[in-house]
Amino acid sequence: EKQAGGGGAPLPVEIRKFDWHLFLRQAREMQTAEELWISLSPFVTPLGMALGTLPASDGGEGGSNCPEWRQRQDGLLRYNCADSLDRTNAASYFIAVQVLVEQCRRVGVDP
Repeated sequence: EKQAGGGGAPLPVEIRKFDWHLFLRQAREMQTAEELWISLSPFVTPLGMALGTLPASDGGEGGSNCPEWRQRQDGLLRYNCADSLDRTNAASYFIAVQVLVEQCRRVGVDP
């Protein structure tokens, strides 16, 4: 466990191994991406996501640029491929699509 930046409570750190090459040899890219999401979703879903609004500003000095939060995110996900930036970027894309679908669902937009 790591300490929070402000010296607060320890933050949990999960390390997950996913062998993109192994799955890719056994299946196609979309199936591999689905397996990646199946592997990560139990960790991503509980983190939630930040939801809020940013009030419109009239450009004057009296306006507030502070968001009005309805929900805060409880953590983050970091991932990388040890030997390939291309695979890291592919994983980023496939995970971002899944997260975008969930964000749309939560704000009432039909993806």
